[in-house]
Amino acid sequence: MAELDIRSHLIKNTIINFSDYLRAENIDHAIDSYAAKDTISKVNNINNQVVFGRRGTGKTHLMLALRESLIKSFNKNRRLPIYIDLRKIKPLINENLENQLLYALIAFQHTIVETFLIIYENIKFVYDLPIENNSSLIEKFKQQEINEIYAEFNLGFKGDQIEKLGPVEFTSKEVASLKASLNLSKDPSANFGAEASVNQEKKTANEKFISLTNITESLNKLLDLLDVKLMLLIDEWSEIPNTIQPFLAELFKRVFIPCKISFKICAIPYRTKLLRRGENENIGLEEGGDIFPFNLDNRYVFEINKTATRDFYNELLFNHFRVISPAILSGYSKTDISIIKKNFINQFLANQALSEALIASGGIPRDFCNLLVNAYDKFLLLKASTNKRIVVKNIRDATTEWYSTDKKEHVENNPNLKLFLALIIEEVLLKKKKTHFLIPQKYESLDALQSLLDLRVIHLRKKGYSHQDIKSVTYNVYSLDYGSYTSLNIAKGNIDTDFVDSIEMIEDFRDVRRIALDDNFFGRFNLESGSGIKCKFCGNIIDTNHPAYVKQNLCNHCFEKI
Repeated sequence: MAELDIRSHLIKNTIINFSDYLRAENIDHAIDSYAAKDTISKVNNINNQVVFGRRGTGKTHLMLALRESLIKSFNKNRRLPIYIDLRKIKPLINENLENQLLYALIAFQHTIVETFLIIYENIKFVYDLPIENNSSLIEKFKQQEINEIYAEFNLGFKGDQIEKLGPVEFTSKEVASLKASLNLSKDPSANFGAEASVNQEKKTANEKFISLTNITESLNKLLDLLDVKLMLLIDEWSEIPNTIQPFLAELFKRVFIPCKISFKICAIPYRTKLLRRGENENIGLEEGGDIFPFNLDNRYVFEINKTATRDFYNELLFNHFRVISPAILSGYSKTDISIIKKNFINQFLANQALSEALIASGGIPRDFCNLLVNAYDKFLLLKASTNKRIVVKNIRDATTEWYSTDKKEHVENNPNLKLFLALIIEEVLLKKKKTHFLIPQKYESLDALQSLLDLRVIHLRKKGYSHQDIKSVTYNVYSLDYGSYTSLNIAKGNIDTDFVDSIEMIEDFRDVRRIALDDNFFGRFNLESGSGIKCKFCGNIIDTNHPAYVKQNLCNHCFEKI
């Protein structure tokens, strides 16, 4: 069988460089390194979509691969991709109620200006002109018409360069109108520093005041003039505060949808709020109507689908290594290359080590890549070892280290998360010797659970599971992160391998029916965390964060007045 020498200098350098690829922003060839390319086709459409996925699931990589795909097919479809990272343009202002619309307007303003600047930077690409051909550019670009459009946004176009003359502001009348329609009750005087009454527009030599209608009209004129369609790729949506997101989503709907500009939003589940429902009007983007969800979470979970998960990570590793080191398979015959490609991941990981690495990654590609790099380092340190591949001990050592450096500190610094995880470990891991468990869906929005999911300390495996013995309750299936139990003895400096080996992985979700965290469990958590009190009528623990108690001082179990 054809084999790679994974201790070779070439492989060592490849994995060192692979460490730089753990964040998609550093990837030069997004399509070539992307695994499961059929995923790209599922977002390469004119629908507005929100791509959900926890950190490390590949949202940014997908957007960059989609951008490359659109650029390659531009001459055919004339759809220009605009990638915007909201981390770079989010305002540094307080997010209180008075500033909610102001915050959203500033973020939207920056999005619009960024869009215009990127269009300008790609004018020669749009017209398929040589980079050095400025005279032809001016002639073909219809400078006067474009200049008029850009001037509306306080952007001066000079034929071969663009300059920002001053801030682009919204009319105070527009801000007041938006505040009224968005049901904001606070004083609508905040208008980007304009010292004017609601019905007055202040204009100075260095400031422009525009409305959403102006933006829509200008975008339509520009796109018609250039004969292009835009696809906005909005990354890091969840960096915008939850309270602001519906307002920013509403601005997207009011401006981009009438312009027939499609957009893709990358967001983290449980940290995303696209819609705020009101008594008279909903604010934001409605899933299934204005925008359609696409989920990257739980696509490749080893416990659910071993073959598909293994094949995905095999392709991911092969594609990345070929991009980083094209010569990695030099000197091998076509037959050997075919064999190595099919079993590329097995060149690095022994079978049991591969299974543990795939379980430990919890369906998160970035976590798998980090584990591989760290396990490979452990493998190299054992120079006297005769092992040709990474073994289970290397994976467990790497998992322990990864959990302690990337996740453990976040849990330890939050008393509620620490308590919630400790109670789950006690109930599920120590008592039942299992890693998977059920939680009733009525608890799925619990802050502690959502936070642990976001940190990838707990993983959601299946939604909407029915227990045959408790037909009135619908559950979700969760699992503990591999590192949370391989790290139990980290203070002692080693892993209790006997304990780890005694833990049973769930092969069939029917086996998890006996491990359901019930109301008593959550009552105990609420009581110990200070979020619960005992009801004098029914004896259950009242969740003091429950709306029934918050609004009317009612027990959320028997609904008696407390």
